[in-house]
Amino acid sequence: MTNNHKIHSLQDIKLKIEQYCVYQDRCQYEVEQKLKPYNLNNEEIDIIIKDLINQKFLNEVRYVQSYTRGSYRYKKWGWNKIKANLLAKHIARPHIDKGYLEIDQNEYKEIIYTELLKKWPNVKAKSDFEKKNKLIRFGTGRGYEYDIINAFLETLNI
Repeated sequence: MTNNHKIHSLQDIKLKIEQYCVYQDRCQYEVEQKLKPYNLNNEEIDIIIKDLINQKFLNEVRYVQSYTRGSYRYKKWGWNKIKANLLAKHIARPHIDKGYLEIDQNEYKEIIYTELLKKWPNVKAKSDFEKKNKLIRFGTGRGYEYDIINAFLETLNI
């Protein structure tokens, strides 16, 4: 249980992790990563995580909902990218599905269309076909669904 030559009690570590969780919603995977430098055994990690869950410091569904809202509203990410990032954090699929419900579909499409419309004049290409493909790659790279991107391109008559 050493970290930078200091000895920490399990209670001290738990208090630090509680503060970490209070600052913003965290998932269990993030907490486990934060605990790694303390060289705790699996039993100690389980004790801390169970306490955090029981005291409502840690809640996977709340985390997914918060992460989803922030990702599509502020980072302007599409659902595919949000879902991939949640899977990378070892979030259970049923929880991820609850995150999808946080997305207001009208607001979501408006964000996508705004981002694509901003990008359109800056895409350098020799033909409209190439420009369209570059915009599709941009959109899918941001995690937007192909059918929504394509619907937008049809409104541009391309």
